[in-house]
Amino acid sequence: MFHGTITEELTSHEEWSHYNENIIEDQKDFVFMKFSGLHLKSMENLQSCVSLRVCIFSNNFITDIHPLQSCIKLIKLDLHGNQGITYEDEIDNIKYIISKINEILAHNSPVLIVQRWIRGFLVRKNL
Repeated sequence: MFHGTITEELTSHEEWSHYNENIIEDQKDFVFMKFSGLHLKSMENLQSCVSLRVCIFSNNFITDIHPLQSCIKLIKLDLHGNQGITYEDEIDNIKYIISKINEILAHNSPVLIVQRWIRGFLVRKNL
């Protein structure tokens, strides 16, 4: 049973020893993480995982999800069985993360881009 952090878990396995020297640098390319039931206490280096899409950290001792704020591509988050500080704090953190994702989607949505292009075309056509 493990009682530590994500970095310690990633670098402690013998079969991954050839990855250990580059594991922190390569975190920016991670798209899936599953650390369930490892009794992790922190997500300390998760802010470098900017490409993360699926994050499963169930049944741990995580109390702070602030490192997830930089994971703007996140589409699935599973934190059941963790020890949150308070329910309201965690909901506020999740709302903040969702609002950032929605803000990015609103400005880069293919539908909006096509609508703007068509509106521009129609306005220029009428001139």
